[in-house]
Amino acid sequence: SRTRYGSRDGRPAMTPLSASQRHASLLKQKTLDALTRLGDRDTARVAVHELTRLIASMPPEHLPVVVQCLCDESAAAPKPAARRAVLRLFETLADAQHEHALPHLPRLVAATIRRMKDPDPIVGDACVE
Repeated sequence: SRTRYGSRDGRPAMTPLSASQRHASLLKQKTLDALTRLGDRDTARVAVHELTRLIASMPPEHLPVVVQCLCDESAAAPKPAARRAVLRLFETLADAQHEHALPHLPRLVAATIRRMKDPDPIVGDACVE
């Protein structure tokens, strides 16, 4: 028999994802996969190209997903070159999304300020660029 949660085993019943939610989930996964490849010198160039293309082509309603991934990754990226690349992607995002990026500007600026304190000089230099 069914429980008050809507399934037989007591877990909450899962509702199907909308097309927009599926697209956002896929976009997040693609973004995270590319960000992971930024740390490897052999795959970094392809990852930057992929992220640039993704940022330029994504619909504005999915911008929060990518901003979250970029800001989280700028704090967590283990290699300085990856952190520098993420900072440069902030500029790409602002150029590609124009006024749609404005609501996310405080978060991007906060992440940039955190990186200004980075012990590696190439990361700090990327903040100035």
